[in-house]
Amino acid sequence: MRRHTPRRPGASALLVPLLIVLATAQAVEQAPVVMPPEIAKPQYEPSRGLAFKHAGIAVYAAGALYDLYTTKRALDAGMIESNPLLRADHPNRTLATAAVAKIGFGIVIGTAGRHAGNHARGAWFLSLGIAQLGYGVANRNATIREREAATAASAASAAAGAK
Repeated sequence: MRRHTPRRPGASALLVPLLIVLATAQAVEQAPVVMPPEIAKPQYEPSRGLAFKHAGIAVYAAGALYDLYTTKRALDAGMIESNPLLRADHPNRTLATAAVAKIGFGIVIGTAGRHAGNHARGAWFLSLGIAQLGYGVANRNATIREREAATAASAASAAAGAK
């Protein structure tokens, strides 16, 4: 059977260059792309001294709370605050002033030494927390001595009254 329509050379003219390109193409193995390790896998490096700073903050907070607690116990026992800046008319005002001073001092330590790093701030918090614990122990010992003196004085007055 014969076709009665004329052939179109344009369609085959487009296929010939494509066949030439595909026939001459060669498979070339490409080299694998190697990326530097810092780009391929970013690594997280924790700040140096961060755990030390957190430990220092914990010791400072514990020391400050212990100092406030023992100061309250001493004020309840009838003693007066030896720091003239914290001395007030009412014991609760004295404790509030001391608490604000401790919190403010902690904020100053946390923000003042940013250029020195976490390790230096941790050392400050740790050393001042240990000092706060020492002040608390001194308050406790003074309160115990005051109570012993008060009970001895009452016992002596009771013995003198019995004679």
